[in-house]
Amino acid sequence: MARRALGIGLLLGFLAVVSPLRAQDLPPASQILSDRILGKPDAPVTLIEYASKTCSHCASFHADVLPALKKEYVETGKVKFIYREFPLNQLDVVVSMIARCGPPGRFFPLVDLIYKTQAQWARAQDPLAEVTKIGRLAGITPKTVEACLRSREIFQGIVDSGRQGQAEFNISATPAIIVNGRPVNGSVTMDVLRPILDRAAAGN
Repeated sequence: MARRALGIGLLLGFLAVVSPLRAQDLPPASQILSDRILGKPDAPVTLIEYASKTCSHCASFHADVLPALKKEYVETGKVKFIYREFPLNQLDVVVSMIARCGPPGRFFPLVDLIYKTQAQWARAQDPLAEVTKIGRLAGITPKTVEACLRSREIFQGIVDSGRQGQAEFNISATPAIIVNGRPVNGSVTMDVLRPILDRAAAGN
């Protein structure tokens, strides 16, 4: 699991040099920062993933575990899946801001693409430029990216997501999986999750 090592101060200098755009170029920050959810709102089990965009273990979870989780539990109405950010570094914050500023309906496909291409953009000489290119596939224009990265409220919301997860669930690494308010310890595979989710769905 990736460990937390967040250098927020470095991002502030970056924000200072991005050209300012008007607040009305973006939806309200409360909408941008609202929970991103898959599944029925009244599903008996709520699974929260706290993840970082640069975390290779998170990329593996999204490639190897989430498809089966969605097929077996989310699409059958048993589990409501919530994705929340737990940034480990300044690049995590930047990429999370961009992903959040895209169309809500394209959030999860975009996050999947970000994880699939993680090895390329995270090691690029200009990661921001590479992620901006990926964002265009989800309808996020360069103008939207600039407006998004100028928003201190969105920036703070991403940072606070990690702080709240740490305070509420004692999270220190990603991915962190919470099932009905209880952290799942250790490596997270479908073999680990199935009995936990089945017990939770049965009310245990």
